[in-house]
Amino acid sequence: MKELTNTTRDIARELARKYSTMTHDELDILESVLVPRKYAKGETVLAEGDICDSIIYIDKGLLRQFYIKNGKEVTEYLAVEGTIMMSIESLFKEVPSVQQIEAMMRRMVANNYPIVKEYKSKEEALRLFKKAKLIEKVNLIADLDKEKVSIYHCAGYSDYFYGAMMGSTGHLGSFSI
Repeated sequence: MKELTNTTRDIARELARKYSTMTHDELDILESVLVPRKYAKGETVLAEGDICDSIIYIDKGLLRQFYIKNGKEVTEYLAVEGTIMMSIESLFKEVPSVQQIEAMMRRMVANNYPIVKEYKSKEEALRLFKKAKLIEKVNLIADLDKEKVSIYHCAGYSDYFYGAMMGSTGHLGSFSI
């Protein structure tokens, strides 16, 4: 089993840089609650009905948050390296989760899904993410000083990313989850 590439202090610093301005004491507290974990391919990180008890930082790999509707899996969110994931309602209200979270990197690589970049007007992108109820993305795009934004599509999921992405999931090399 490979070790995490970042220390808990590195991860705490990165989270503080991305999401908040923290004092050194607050950074120490954040670092103290970070718990490194590794997940195998397809392993369930959070099952439907479980209560989410942590915020997950993705050091390497990819996590998928989904729910079941009419017997089919509906992907709600993909979390990539350097981001966080949680079942927000379950975590903060301490209620059973209606979503599930799974580690899925190996399956995504093996299926070699295309990653398609599309440019949309800011208004089109806002409508897309409002419909998907991805309020953080709506807020992020609303604050952009651009008329057009790049939206990436992969395996039935759409997201906004700043920067370039590879052409398909099959191009991924080494990774750990």
